[in-house]
Amino acid sequence: MLSVDLITRFAPRARADIVQGLVDGWLRIHAAGITTPKRLQHFMAEISHESGHLTTLEESLDYSASRLRQVWPTRFPSVASAEPYARNPRALANRVYGGRYGNTGPDDGWRYRGGGLIQTTFRANYRAAGFEDDPDAVRSMPGALDAALEFWTRNKLNALVDAGDLAAERKRINGGVNRLEEVRLLVGQAAAVFTRVVPPAASAPLARTGPEAPLTAPPPPARAGLLRPARLVQPEPDGAPARLLGWLRRALG
Repeated sequence: MLSVDLITRFAPRARADIVQGLVDGWLRIHAAGITTPKRLQHFMAEISHESGHLTTLEESLDYSASRLRQVWPTRFPSVASAEPYARNPRALANRVYGGRYGNTGPDDGWRYRGGGLIQTTFRANYRAAGFEDDPDAVRSMPGALDAALEFWTRNKLNALVDAGDLAAERKRINGGVNRLEEVRLLVGQAAAVFTRVVPPAASAPLARTGPEAPLTAPPPPARAGLLRPARLVQPEPDGAPARLLGWLRRALG
């Protein structure tokens, strides 16, 4: 299971709402097939790397001109070509993300910029995650987690984790192997914290005993094959057995 203590041990600077969202989302995480310590370690390492160690749910596009040339050298071959987009996140998003992977509108690059725990990007990925009509929901919990889990399962990342292929895992998430060693270090740190996986407990359905009665959990059912009497009572003798017992008592007395 995930707890506030475990998550903050792994990511001490993690935002409180992200931590609580992960704790509240444990049932959904487990349902996504993240059911072994190794899978959980890799999932936590990857989302930590993509979200600034669980501190942000939105891609930062506030770059200087020189930094733009480093990140996108083919798009910005000179300082002059980068200047209009420097410290201009919206214009930059539309420049570098526009016209690709479902982004067709003039503002789609910005609308579908990186968001969530795994930095979901492009309209096609927002659509697959179920957030095409409400992309801002990915930039807060629980949408940030739901989008990450959808991406994780759709791209069969559990299988890559099981195979021990971290490079392929990074390519599937990020499109390349940049920052591979940083993620490898995070996996090692996660392995020291998330050492076991406890399945979520099944919650008993709530039931009403009357139209105005409060919701209450029903009592647990009896174990198969066992009786659950309120108490054991020894029956009193009656009839002929009772008379025989009285005669024996008088004879022996």
